[in-house]
Amino acid sequence: MVTGVQPVRGDQDMGSTAARRGTSRRTKAMALGAAGIVLVAGIGVTSVAFWQDKEFVTGGVNGIGASTFDVEQNVAPVATTTGWTTNLPNPGGTVNFGALASKLTPGDTVYGGVRLRTVAGSLAAANVTLNSLVTTGGGGVADSLTYGARLLASGTDCSSSSYAAGTAITATDADAMSANGTTPFTLVADGANTAGAERTVCFKIAMSASAPTSSQGQKVTAVWRFDANS
Repeated sequence: MVTGVQPVRGDQDMGSTAARRGTSRRTKAMALGAAGIVLVAGIGVTSVAFWQDKEFVTGGVNGIGASTFDVEQNVAPVATTTGWTTNLPNPGGTVNFGALASKLTPGDTVYGGVRLRTVAGSLAAANVTLNSLVTTGGGGVADSLTYGARLLASGTDCSSSSYAAGTAITATDADAMSANGTTPFTLVADGANTAGAERTVCFKIAMSASAPTSSQGQKVTAVWRFDANS
């Protein structure tokens, strides 16, 4: 007697296989999900991990700073290579107007010069103006004197003939002793190791032919200042 239908083994096998396949799919899905988490986490770590390097540079082979600028004077004749000096306080170097300058008589004229140049190390040319400071003297002698100033060619000493050929830097050749120069001039600069080419400023001082007798034996102090700007 048949008590019941027994399941076909093949059906059992098919069910078991399907179950196993479902389990396998879930396992793979979980594995892929876990792998996905790991993968995402891996991307996050990679995005903040990088090699680093730092490079520095410093400006200027000899550093960065200001240049120097200065003008020096020499009251000696052009043939004299020594005697250059700078930053002398008032009254500065003494211009040689010759022995006659201390004993002028009405109608006399004397000449004297000063050489100027930029010092070695000056990298800019100098723009120079002439200014006359307070002139003092008793007996009206200052009022009896006039002056003029001219710029001479490089390497030229001051004399009556070179003065005549020079370039005027005062308004006239017979300005009052207290008058300032009116025409600036330039001193070139030759760089770090060489002084600039020198120029001579030639002064002419004359005593009026109508100077009063009260001027006899009186002295005058005349000081000129050169203002140089780079």
